[in-house]
Amino acid sequence: MKGNKNWWISLILFTVVLASLGAQDFGFGDFGFPGSFSDAEDASALSFSGEFGFSSRFFINADDPETGFVETPSSILLRMESSSPASEFSFALRLSPEIVANKPARIIDEATLRTYWGDSVELTVGMAKVVWGKGDSLRILDVVNPQDYSDPFNTDVEGRKIAQALIKVDWRTGMVGKLEAVYVPFFQGDYLPLEGIWAPKAFTDMRAEIWNGFYSGAYGTNHAILSAAGITDPAAATIAASQSAAQADALMEQLLLYPDTKSLEWGQGGLRYTDSFKGVDIGMQYYTGFLRTPVINADPAVLAATQHLVLSYNRYHQIGVDSAFVLGPYNLRAEAAWHQTSDTKGTDPLIRNPFASMVLGVDRNFGAVSLNLQTLGTWITNLDQANNVYDIESTAHELNGTVMGQIGYTMKNGKTEVTLAGAAAIPDLNWMLIPGFTITPVDDVTLSINGYFFGGDSNGQFGQYHARNFLEFKAAYAF
Repeated sequence: MKGNKNWWISLILFTVVLASLGAQDFGFGDFGFPGSFSDAEDASALSFSGEFGFSSRFFINADDPETGFVETPSSILLRMESSSPASEFSFALRLSPEIVANKPARIIDEATLRTYWGDSVELTVGMAKVVWGKGDSLRILDVVNPQDYSDPFNTDVEGRKIAQALIKVDWRTGMVGKLEAVYVPFFQGDYLPLEGIWAPKAFTDMRAEIWNGFYSGAYGTNHAILSAAGITDPAAATIAASQSAAQADALMEQLLLYPDTKSLEWGQGGLRYTDSFKGVDIGMQYYTGFLRTPVINADPAVLAATQHLVLSYNRYHQIGVDSAFVLGPYNLRAEAAWHQTSDTKGTDPLIRNPFASMVLGVDRNFGAVSLNLQTLGTWITNLDQANNVYDIESTAHELNGTVMGQIGYTMKNGKTEVTLAGAAAIPDLNWMLIPGFTITPVDDVTLSINGYFFGGDSNGQFGQYHARNFLEFKAAYAF
């Protein structure tokens, strides 16, 4: 508790000091005396902005309406920026009940210092979010930052990103050409909810099976000890059940064993070059890092010996290209990448096989009607070699994909929009459907109501949430 208190005090003092540095831009330092800061051409400019969002989600249980419940996710983003001709500093805080209670490290959403060396070189250091690739909401080249999937249906792609401590150099090679180099000294995986309504079904099923195994093993021992002490059933059975459940719960608290990724051997980095030729934007990149979804060793022999599920992350190398251009009335986007892991033969049960991915996207407006379509496809190599039942890809498909789309109709000079969005996972054919209505009464305020409905394979990407259909009312304010 003392450490948390000191952390908050340091954060408040840091913010106050930064605010005082820019106070002269609000007139506090200019009383008409010669040489005041407001007379300097290179004085820093300090600005504040932010966003507030509030939601109410009403979960629907058609079989038993009284068991439905309400969730109220909300957040506020506060951003402060200070800039001069040679530098720019940005500091942002993201606050929500979930972040404050469970993820305090994410309160600092970004903290970056950017300096300009002449007209062609830009250096960025700090906790930053980097955008790579041309994709819309489906992306395969945007690999520098991990994602927070605690709310998997948060459509704010940049808001889901987790800032990383990094060093980045941008070198402009022409009018629009740019070479980017980034180095991230430590690794952080995607944040995946392991409990609660959005926990992946595959993991919750595994947890339930492991808990039952811990309980059964403890029950046999506890019951035998009680019986040897002269305690007979049903008292022995009741006591043994209580003791075994407590022991299983204690083991589950320490079930996951994560690797220590705060060392230089977990460093990542890459290069990206972008340019434009005759109206066609192109990009190419190389990145070496770690796949952000953890690998779990589910071998019962390992679990019995260690009492832990051992997690690891696979090193990979990505080579990718992307393009965006306009063809008549259509806006087209494409990304493609090869991901090379060390399991070239596909025989290592704890290393993902090399795989290729591609994203294609198109959007067009038909007057007041807008259409957006995206598709993501993946080909996994050597799946026929996954003969071990505990191979992490034993149930994977050689070809799989996701198709997403949205059609919208705007009215009232763009102040009102009706939308129908959806997504489907292939080949399992599980799906999600999202009808929506959005109104913008004033420029800074957005009000919306959306429905989220899921179906298909109960173990699939969307179908696993078939019992989590909900209606959401959302209010957002930008300032």
